[in-house]
Amino acid sequence: MPNKHVRMYEALMENFPAPGGGGAHVAFFKAGAFGYKANVPENQIFADVRKNLPEGGRTPTDDEIMTGISKGFAKAMHAELGGGDEVTVVTAAKVPRDAFERLVIAGHGSTISSIMARSPVPLDFPEAEASWRVLEALYTPEEYLYIGGPRDSGTLGDTVRTVAEWIAKFKGANAISAGKVYPHIIVNPLTGTTAPLKSKPDKFTYRGDNTIAKWRFMVVEFDDASIDDQLAFWSVIRLPVAALVLSGGKSVHGWVQVDCADRDEWEREIEQDIFKGYLVPMGVDGACRNESRLSRLPGQLRADSGVMQKLIYLAPGGKAVPA
Repeated sequence: MPNKHVRMYEALMENFPAPGGGGAHVAFFKAGAFGYKANVPENQIFADVRKNLPEGGRTPTDDEIMTGISKGFAKAMHAELGGGDEVTVVTAAKVPRDAFERLVIAGHGSTISSIMARSPVPLDFPEAEASWRVLEALYTPEEYLYIGGPRDSGTLGDTVRTVAEWIAKFKGANAISAGKVYPHIIVNPLTGTTAPLKSKPDKFTYRGDNTIAKWRFMVVEFDDASIDDQLAFWSVIRLPVAALVLSGGKSVHGWVQVDCADRDEWEREIEQDIFKGYLVPMGVDGACRNESRLSRLPGQLRADSGVMQKLIYLAPGGKAVPA
């Protein structure tokens, strides 16, 4: 007989609400949370939601569905590892429950200026140059990168280009122009060829987990911590940080150098060990664990507010901020 989590998951799928005011977006989150507890992989949750989603006032995009699922999945994972009454909380987490608070206390008083002063690469250039400066420092000219909006498709020659092509574009006089913004980047190099989407194997894309060529960086960000607490965290945590970027909103994005050999090592070491055992219990957003995670590209303007995304630390090869 299925356990209660499987029954809850199956009941949701059988009675999935319609989009366009029917509660579908909340249900995407629930599907991720219920699916995690029922041991259903995220790509299968997506397929089940797509299969059972009724017609409504509008058709949600794949990104909307997957974002909701990922948030619910990560929230359930965080609850299991960092809170609650189950025994697994004690055994799965590899850091004390107050680890983040201890780090914040140790780094109290850290500021943007104090972290910038520690940057191995001096950040003495105009903020708008940060886009090509960070690419030049962390990648080789022939590597492919996705840079664009969160919902843009991966298009070779447009949102997917070689680093050399991106640098030339951002050095140009019209690098930041009205009508076209490049706020996000997949921090890991891509193959430059298409591969099936994990969530929809019959659909091919230039951007996604299956198109990663090198598993170089993991993205670390917090959903709920204040900027001051995040700055304190980064000023004392001993992780090999390649770059820190202010999102222009409520987050500091850390690009942490990991240099995994392949996907198997990424899934074993990053997704299973580092995120589940250390980062998620400290409050890091669990949705960051996949290798094609988007981050904010410094030197670009946020599309929603026009605020500059600011580079505050740059260390090719990775270096802990307090080192």
